[in-house]
Amino acid sequence: MFLFPQTAEAHVRYIADDATVEKLSGLDFSYLFEALSDSKNLTIIIISIVSVLVLVWLLPKIGFLRRKFSFIDAHADSYASLVPWMARLSLGIALIGAGTGGYLINPVVEIALYSQIQIILGFMLLAGFLSVFLAPLVIYLFIFAFLQDWYLLGALDVLVLALLLFIYDSRRPGIDDIIGIPDIKIKFLHHYVPKIVRVGTGISLTFLAVYEKLLNPHLSAFVVETTNLTNVIPVSPSMWVLSAGSIEAILGIFLILGIRTRLVSVITFIVLALSFFYFKEDVTSHITLFGVMSILFILGDKR
Repeated sequence: MFLFPQTAEAHVRYIADDATVEKLSGLDFSYLFEALSDSKNLTIIIISIVSVLVLVWLLPKIGFLRRKFSFIDAHADSYASLVPWMARLSLGIALIGAGTGGYLINPVVEIALYSQIQIILGFMLLAGFLSVFLAPLVIYLFIFAFLQDWYLLGALDVLVLALLLFIYDSRRPGIDDIIGIPDIKIKFLHHYVPKIVRVGTGISLTFLAVYEKLLNPHLSAFVVETTNLTNVIPVSPSMWVLSAGSIEAILGIFLILGIRTRLVSVITFIVLALSFFYFKEDVTSHITLFGVMSILFILGDKR
């Protein structure tokens, strides 16, 4: 039986049409947890969750890996100056993709009126032209989109990138730096940027895991069946939904709490990459998440 019917349109929007979304959205605990009635499935999900915990907690404690991680940490820290550029590139590409797609920030907000604005902002971000004005405009667009549909909570990675650019000096490399256009320096907020990016992204991932999968299991199961994921790992669709939702929620919570941020960002990046290649989605649907995970890897475990 469905309870609290609601519409989950996010990443599944790239696979399911509006009619399918409307038909299959809704909570169904009996379906979601039927996988646990099979001891084999229960064992698999426990092993999967434990494996993620082991990767996050134990790998950095193994002797030769600990030394390797220390080496990686030192070198990753040296890339900090590139963080604003990475944010500009991923955000610029995402805005161009949203503009050409005819939606605002996310496909759930279809407002063609802002298409040209997003495309122009996107190219200006890529070029690094008038950067001081761009971040506030993107923040405004996100807030406006959020007021149209609260599902934009699952796209907080866009907002955290815009906030990062607003706080950091984002001119280099770019036209602004070449021709000498000054930027606003908000140095007293620099210390908070890693936390803003980490917590915002963690909330986004956790929300998507809970809302898309656990609260709308039939819709997520439709995606599993449509993409033949049961042929990749031969378990029931409900098992796929429960496992994927649980693991994604754990990764999101780890980011919120700042637990092994660098390692968690790598694991999440790999999961996103595999998902992108398997589902054949438009790159713009995940480009900001790829950018945020790369940035989190560089920023590391700073709290």
